[in-house]
Amino acid sequence: MFYYGVLLLVWSIRELVIRPLFDVDFNVWQDAVISTIIKVLVWTLPAFFYVRHYEECLYVPLKKMFSMKIKWLPYLGIIASFFLYHLTGAFITYGKIGINEHFHLSSLPGVVLFVGITEEFAFRGWLLNSTFREEKKWQSILLNALLFVGIHFPIWLHRGLFYEPNLLLQDVLVVFILSVIFSWSFIKSKNILVPMLIHMCWNLFDILFFGT
Repeated sequence: MFYYGVLLLVWSIRELVIRPLFDVDFNVWQDAVISTIIKVLVWTLPAFFYVRHYEECLYVPLKKMFSMKIKWLPYLGIIASFFLYHLTGAFITYGKIGINEHFHLSSLPGVVLFVGITEEFAFRGWLLNSTFREEKKWQSILLNALLFVGIHFPIWLHRGLFYEPNLLLQDVLVVFILSVIFSWSFIKSKNILVPMLIHMCWNLFDILFFGT
């Protein structure tokens, strides 16, 4: 909880104070690199330190968390359902299925690759991994989902979603449900690579058909 409190505070300052003060027009690749570096420094490195320090207390030890022995079939079904969900949403919204005109390759490292890595290592690799108990499985997963929703509040504030309650409620529900799916996949597989890949696929489909 100390880690989460500091993360929420630092991320709130970054989104609500620092970002508006330094609203510089970087090109898309510069912005992707800067965002990735900040996310790694703020989210991943502290989480990695805690995972190393408290490894013996974790549900899945660090050395087993990146095992390549994974039965991918159940998780490929989740990815396929994400793909169909976004295709259907794109068709309902635009009346056709096509690539978003605002999609840019620079989004792949920042929005897809490193968001999946940094957020999953912090929230599933560390926070869920350190609080999960078999006898309180769903309490742990739901608590993690609430924390994951909470960390999105600063960026929702920055984007002004609190002035659009319907959109805010929609985003809260989507993030909450996604967190439950990511957490379940980590607990089921005991491998952080699984929720990382699922998270990356969701973000990829999201910007590919809906945009950011």
